[in-house]
Amino acid sequence: MTYLLPPDGRKPEGVYPTDTICSQSQSHREQSAESRRLTIRNGETVMLQYNENGHITKPWNNGYGKTDAGTVFVYGTNDSLPSDAVQRIHKVWTADGTGGDRRGRLLYRGDFDDGRCYQYTTASSGFSAIANARAKKFPGPGSNDTEQGQNLWCVADVTVPSMEIGSEYSLYWVWDWPSSIADGLSHVTVVPQVYTTCMDIRVIA
Repeated sequence: MTYLLPPDGRKPEGVYPTDTICSQSQSHREQSAESRRLTIRNGETVMLQYNENGHITKPWNNGYGKTDAGTVFVYGTNDSLPSDAVQRIHKVWTADGTGGDRRGRLLYRGDFDDGRCYQYTTASSGFSAIANARAKKFPGPGSNDTEQGQNLWCVADVTVPSMEIGSEYSLYWVWDWPSSIADGLSHVTVVPQVYTTCMDIRVIA
């Protein structure tokens, strides 16, 4: 599940100070039967997976001004608020926890393209030389994982700080994928495009 900022059609464009980092449906620590809270033990690594959706294996479809597939950031906090705003967290919270209001920290930063992931198809209409080469080097799980199948999802490995048993912690996954639009002279306008998704975890041991 992803949440786009700025939303399509917004005028004037841009990310506003009031834009929350989580969508309305994810802004409270409420779980459903389909999306249960992840449980972990102290010292374990959380492997966040996402589909590249052709942004890596079919870069010609990415649109004007896209030079790569962007960057993934993961922030964590044990004091999440429904009002948590993108501009107060993204590129503000730091790995040492001293950035911004100090309620959270940067846990991960890496390329959207982890160097392995792809969407693979044998259909000629969807053929990608990048996906084909990666599939030979890094085979997908196939029938062992019906969700991925022949595809291989991208991965962000996140180390969560040690906490007391029973603690709850929120993760904010942010995909920052701006466009750089040149006016033909010397001026370049950076147009923001940010996708986010949020999740909660509980420490059980």
